[in-house]
Amino acid sequence: MKVFISYSNSDGLDKAKMAHDALKKCEQTPWYFKGNVTLGYPYWKELTYRIRNWCDVFLYISTRSSPSDGQEWEIAEALIAGKTKIVILDIHIDLEKV
Repeated sequence: MKVFISYSNSDGLDKAKMAHDALKKCEQTPWYFKGNVTLGYPYWKELTYRIRNWCDVFLYISTRSSPSDGQEWEIAEALIAGKTKIVILDIHIDLEKV
């Protein structure tokens, strides 16, 4: 299963990496921008391709700063492409530690 991982840059990158690593251990094919971008390729073209054509599942990691501008664009691309498998992973925040 090919999984596109959407995350907010300000507080979601570590969660995206954890999700990526967990999916790899389960023999899936995850992709997230910071960890897998193709050098020299316009980022918006790669993101559009990965969302619209490549992925089987769109994983949206929701954190305190979600939705970021990038995540709003990514979810719109997934909806335009008619992705039926959109998974939302909500990261709960322990308010006592804030």
